[in-house]
Amino acid sequence: MVKGLVEETLRYWGPVDFISRRIAKEDLELGGTHIPKGVPMMVGLATANRDPERFSHPDVFDITRPDADKHVAFGEGIHICIGAPLARTDDGLTPHPAHRPGTLILLST
Repeated sequence: MVKGLVEETLRYWGPVDFISRRIAKEDLELGGTHIPKGVPMMVGLATANRDPERFSHPDVFDITRPDADKHVAFGEGIHICIGAPLARTDDGLTPHPAHRPGTLILLST
């Protein structure tokens, strides 16, 4: 249950909403839009984590979601956050992204 809470929280309220200052390395088409090589872009992680083609009922917070861990809250590939494994710790003692100022979450082990 804790793993579901952590992963769904990361998907729904990820620690980073967008990544700025990426440059297209080549001409590409994304979502039907032509992006020329060299154009600066911003990547919307929050939008990706709410993609209805990826997640069923993406605007619903559901800690039983079976694929919640498929989010991109920590980036992906060579750009993945090196703290991701620590943030996913479910020992009940380690602070994780489900904790926000003004929110108290008690986890039992």
